[in-house]
Amino acid sequence: MKRLKVFVAGATGVLGRVVVPELCARGHEVIGLARSDSNVDLLQKLGAEPVRCDLFAAKSLEAPMRGCDVVLHLATSIPFKRRPRLGDFSLNDRIRTEGTRNLLAAALRCGVKRFVQQSIALLHSGHREAWADEEGPLGDHPPYASAIEMERTVWQSHGLEGLSTVILRGGWFYGPTAIHTRRLFGALRRGMLPVMGSGENHWSLIHVDDMATACVAAAEAPAPSQLYLVVDDEPARVKDLFAHIARAQNRRPPLHAPAWLVSLLAGPLAREMLAASYRCRNRRIKRELSWKLAYPTYREGVAAVLQAWSEEA
Repeated sequence: MKRLKVFVAGATGVLGRVVVPELCARGHEVIGLARSDSNVDLLQKLGAEPVRCDLFAAKSLEAPMRGCDVVLHLATSIPFKRRPRLGDFSLNDRIRTEGTRNLLAAALRCGVKRFVQQSIALLHSGHREAWADEEGPLGDHPPYASAIEMERTVWQSHGLEGLSTVILRGGWFYGPTAIHTRRLFGALRRGMLPVMGSGENHWSLIHVDDMATACVAAAEAPAPSQLYLVVDDEPARVKDLFAHIARAQNRRPPLHAPAWLVSLLAGPLAREMLAASYRCRNRRIKRELSWKLAYPTYREGVAAVLQAWSEEA
């Protein structure tokens, strides 16, 4: 396997903190974007070379990216308000749009050969029981418009200056260090999160460790496809997922609540997120990249999260 020089945007995020040491363990040289002294220290501990640059200052990206073979765009900024609104996602939207454009422009100027973009399987939401694969239709959901624009920008850069681009549409992302995972598990433990409606809608999930190995596989592959769905083997009905998380914490399954009540208490955006239904296949990435899941279903993943917290405590 060729030793790669990899530039990682989002290197100190929940996903980046798993991807960076995995890349280093496989013998690659990793350059991680850092914007604070604490992130510099963290990246050094993870084995990466930290660089001070800014996604929104395009010129600052070129010097550290020079000589890199691969760029991984894993940066996000997800708000964690109890009653989120579209405006709360403005920074995340900017990272997806302006940040992606800046990274791609720097990659093209620096002769980078591979650009790997983290995206979301939620783009397939809205088709209820139907299975989705990489060629499946996308839903029309305003909260995810910036993700569609981001992907379009990446698609348009494929083949320019010898650059190959890969988009990884990850499932509902969870792991022991993710804030939204702690909040979801905590709300179900306290009986504060109901199942909306019947809860028959599907979520396709992915544990952070499995998303990380997919990122590494996409970086290393000689000739990957341009798009992969990165999800586990078993899309979960929301009612089953919530009940399992509650029982795993020795609590009763949550009650059900009508959509109007969820909207009243948590807002229309939370209602839309809970109502999302996307049932995705992972056959392409398994076949083409020999990708293997550490957590094939949410049951193994939930157990791993709770075990990690137990050890942490």
